[in-house]
Amino acid sequence: LLLVLLFLPLCAAQPQSDATTVISGATLIDGTGAPPVQDAVLVIRGDRILAAGPRARVKIPPGARRMDVKGKWIIPGLVDAHVHFFQSGGLYTRPDVIDLRQTRPYAQELQWIKQRLPYTFTRYLCSGVTAVVDVGGPMWNFRVRDLARDTRKAPRVAVAGPLVSTYAPEKLQTDDPAI
Repeated sequence: LLLVLLFLPLCAAQPQSDATTVISGATLIDGTGAPPVQDAVLVIRGDRILAAGPRARVKIPPGARRMDVKGKWIIPGLVDAHVHFFQSGGLYTRPDVIDLRQTRPYAQELQWIKQRLPYTFTRYLCSGVTAVVDVGGPMWNFRVRDLARDTRKAPRVAVAGPLVSTYAPEKLQTDDPAI
């Protein structure tokens, strides 16, 4: 079970693969539908969760680094099942809706989006999103998926490839169109 610790600055941490960390005192929502577990303990080695549950039932390994996080919450990782990496959410991403290409060319916006992918990945993780699904975009989305797979601070990324449509807006045309 992949969990996100929304209360820790793990987005900046680089844990050693063999380091064991014990996080205790939080309220745990495990995603199974069971009631929240008060005063939970989480045992993590590297980037794997070894144990999670009530303090009375989780064995704490000797020599583990300990973190008391009383008053905080631990939840399952979130999934954003509808993203488009070729859109930044900014004003310049959709010239077919608001045409600002005279201010910022569409090709420049796409290049900016590609350059910021590592930041975008980290932003997802820091928001608790551990997996995303790009439901349609240019063929370079497959490189986004591969980059995420090879980047430590990235969510899992699934991509669908180009959008299938009977209409392709002229203002969105590039050498690698999204539609």
